[in-house]
Amino acid sequence: MAGYSLPILGNWLANELGLYSILSSSRDTKLLCLQRFIRLFAYGASTLILALYLSSLHVSDARIGLFMSMTLWGDAVVSFILTLFADGLGRRRTLILGAALMAASGAVFAFNSNYWILVAASIFGVISPGGNEIGPFKAIEESTLSQLSAADRRSDIFAWYALLGDFGSACGIIICGWLVEWLQTINGWTSIRAYRIVFGIYAFLGIVKLALSLLLSNQCEPAPKKPEYQQVTELDDVEIESLLSSDDEDESIEPRPKPRQKPTPPPFPSRKQKLSLLPSISPGSRTILLTLCILFAIDSLGGGLVPASWITYFFTTNFSLPEGTLGTLFFTTRIIAALSALVASSISKRIGLVKTMVLTHLPSAIFLALIPLPDNVSVAMTFLVLRSCTQNMDQAPRQAFLAAAVLPGERTAVMGVVNVVKTLSQSAGPVVTGWLAGTGRFWMAFLVAGCLKAGYDLAMLKMFLGYRSREELEGEERTKGMSRETLAEIVKIITVAVRETSPYILAGYALLALYLFVQVFYIFIYIVAPTPREILRSETTYKHIEDNGSVSYAKPLPYWKSTFDQHKKSIREKGDLTDHNIGIEDAEVFMSLVVPAFNEENRLGIMMREAVEYLQKEYGVPGSEATLANGSVRRRQKNTGKHLNGHTSSGNAGGKAEPTGWEVLIISDGSKDKTVDTALEFARSLGTESTGLIRVASLVENRGKGGAVTHGMRHVRGKYAVFADADGASRFEDLGKLVREIKNIEDQDGRGVAVGSRAHLVGSEEVVKRSFVRNLLMHSFHLLLWILTPPATAAIRDTQCGFKLFSRSALPYIIPYMHSESWIFDVEMLMLAEAASIPVAEVPIGWHEVQGSKLNVLWDSLGMAWGLFILRAAWATGIYRRT
Repeated sequence: MAGYSLPILGNWLANELGLYSILSSSRDTKLLCLQRFIRLFAYGASTLILALYLSSLHVSDARIGLFMSMTLWGDAVVSFILTLFADGLGRRRTLILGAALMAASGAVFAFNSNYWILVAASIFGVISPGGNEIGPFKAIEESTLSQLSAADRRSDIFAWYALLGDFGSACGIIICGWLVEWLQTINGWTSIRAYRIVFGIYAFLGIVKLALSLLLSNQCEPAPKKPEYQQVTELDDVEIESLLSSDDEDESIEPRPKPRQKPTPPPFPSRKQKLSLLPSISPGSRTILLTLCILFAIDSLGGGLVPASWITYFFTTNFSLPEGTLGTLFFTTRIIAALSALVASSISKRIGLVKTMVLTHLPSAIFLALIPLPDNVSVAMTFLVLRSCTQNMDQAPRQAFLAAAVLPGERTAVMGVVNVVKTLSQSAGPVVTGWLAGTGRFWMAFLVAGCLKAGYDLAMLKMFLGYRSREELEGEERTKGMSRETLAEIVKIITVAVRETSPYILAGYALLALYLFVQVFYIFIYIVAPTPREILRSETTYKHIEDNGSVSYAKPLPYWKSTFDQHKKSIREKGDLTDHNIGIEDAEVFMSLVVPAFNEENRLGIMMREAVEYLQKEYGVPGSEATLANGSVRRRQKNTGKHLNGHTSSGNAGGKAEPTGWEVLIISDGSKDKTVDTALEFARSLGTESTGLIRVASLVENRGKGGAVTHGMRHVRGKYAVFADADGASRFEDLGKLVREIKNIEDQDGRGVAVGSRAHLVGSEEVVKRSFVRNLLMHSFHLLLWILTPPATAAIRDTQCGFKLFSRSALPYIIPYMHSESWIFDVEMLMLAEAASIPVAEVPIGWHEVQGSKLNVLWDSLGMAWGLFILRAAWATGIYRRT
């Protein structure tokens, strides 16, 4: 132990986490743990892409499920045969054979696409459909570890064995995810080709595992059985005299040597002894084995319904997560699960193996059932992460319990039988899940799986709560909890440790703590960062007033983003992952006004009257000449021919006339009052000259001001698009200032943003008369904005004014990447503009306070500060990305 001495605090942690146990273990134990790490690394890498690989080969969901089930059936047969004869054939030989099958399977998947050949390779080889253990390895390794480990350290060894496996799986998942995503960026590389690279790595790791199996010593083989007969010899006369003589007789008499007779030969071997390759299981172990097999079968059936391959497929199909994000997500869950295994070892020392198995596994079953219920990806991922916190905490206690419940000579066979039963139970799950996924009932697989696992936990608790193995009975005197004195000692230990520990070790602890903090922070931001909900079909339609004064039927909104997405897809297929060379369709009018409205029946009419009067006077109707405010006439002009990275600026082809006219797009943001009726009635009052120029779209549920503005901006037809609040607080005639300024700053691609600003009013009477609290919150928010936002955005003095103008050419660089739908959405728009190097101008405008504001000064200010923090963190950590 001296070689692994640690400071006092580290010494206590090392004992609690079983670090001393694994460091002082034999060379064979370390080799077996290393083999598990490499094997689970390969399993994790292949699991992430297995269902996606088959799907890319145009295999249906039902056949994918059948593939996984047949894989498990074949594995059950092969594993049963190998583990049954492992002790007779030799454990090392069996592990070598399994590693060879693993390498062969990876090679077949890397070079073949035929469905039935892949099925055959997965059945007779070793391919894990769920990222979990498969093949004969686990039973043989666990039996060997039980033989190599002392009873009081067995739980620690199994905990580290489980941890290294989970860590390997996590590394395989994240490396595979980002490797596949990177390979697809290479020109000419398809997803299938990238997936095959992963299977090539899988085959290579099988060869590495084979090499490690060759390094194992004879200590891994089962201990020789005791002889079933004793040698019988005849005693000579001297020996008889010695046995019959008294103690006080002369001991100097020298015995006369006489040759011993040959030992009596053993009895003729029975038929049972001839089959020495087959293990024998005692009656007591059979009873326990039968009970555990039934319980483990229930638990494994639940796990088979939702293996990791199906979970990745679920998140891909339901939430469109890319491979890299999937890899990060499952890397995080596996790391959490791996670390929890060490905690389980410490808990089992205090409350026992059975209680640890049940109390840690039951919460994971509940969270598993909850994963498919939310429509929001963040909530679903939260349940997945919470499940991982206790998902694997039962593994080490369960294997230690099983090893202690049977005799040492039975362990390989018993663990092999258990693994075969579990595999057979799992095999029924994927085919059922495939059928459910194909019929649109994917969520039922999670629900049924969670119920089965919870039932297993309760049954396990009921049947084995009072059970104590022989080894546990010997260890009853071990402490079961920490007393108050122990806690006081821990505090003292920490104090002494900090004072006496080497600065280098403290620096190592600090770096570890920093790493864990970064991981937890990333997961937290990933979970709480807002994700816009999907747009409903009815929300992509609008109504307007017909020439006869009636309300039109629901008509589809024009969608410039559809054309943009088509261009984007074609360019991505060519290998360009930037936004360059992506165009937008031509503008039909000069100015589009987007008005987000939530329960605005009382204020909307006043604002619309002012806006329409200005728009009519300034821009006329489409195709007409419009009289400007200074009396001059705006005529349809030829386009200047500017281009948007190879496409015509503002969406107008060279030689086409510049559009005139205007439109108003009112977005009713889940209004419960008569906002829609008010807007349509106002449009009717304008007569036939404005037919179709005022369009009203309704969102089924409230998305927030940012969501309504973003939705409207997707459907504008103007060369320029402005959004304005429905309360009419901004003086609408100042729109001319924004137009003039945006034309002055537009870049060669016609991109520009003009921001209405109230910053010049800070010293005005209206602002000064505000309450002290409101002014304090305003200045505090500006300070936070200056600290958290990039330089150009931070330089804007008023980011929250609801009066912003965008050129049509700038929209593709901003609107598709919007996430925030709350008050803070303005900041995200400006940050996106800055990231795309779009010029932004701040323009002073007239503004006045309007009664009836829905803003809660205190709570909404705190909400904006929180939203700003989450928004900035999500973009800074790469959770939000432009690609």
